[in-house]
Amino acid sequence: MKKYFLLLILISLFSFSFIYAEENNISQGDFFNLLSRVTNFLFNVLIAVSVFFVLLAAYNFLFSEGDPEKLGAAKKNLFYCVIAIVIALFAKGSAVIIMQLMGV
Repeated sequence: MKKYFLLLILISLFSFSFIYAEENNISQGDFFNLLSRVTNFLFNVLIAVSVFFVLLAAYNFLFSEGDPEKLGAAKKNLFYCVIAIVIALFAKGSAVIIMQLMGV
C-alpha cells in the first residue's frame, strides 16, 4: 500500500509541475532547469538519508549480540538501503538521458 501511495504522490507532483509551467508560461528550458534543480535536491537528500540508514544498520549489526533475529533485521535494513541507492542512481541517470534526448 505504501508503494502505491508513494507512486501516486510522485505522479501528482510531476503532473502539477507541468500544469504550473503551462499556466505561468514557463519555457521548456526554464521548466527543465527547475526540474533538474528539484531532482538534484531530492537526490542529495536521499543520499544523506541513505547514509544515515547504512550507519543505523551497522549499529544494529554491532549490537545484535549474536541474536539471529536482530542480525536478520540489520541485513534486511542494509539490503533495502542498497536498493534505494541503486534506484536513486538509476533515476538520476535516466533523468539526464531524457534531458539529453530532448535537447535541453
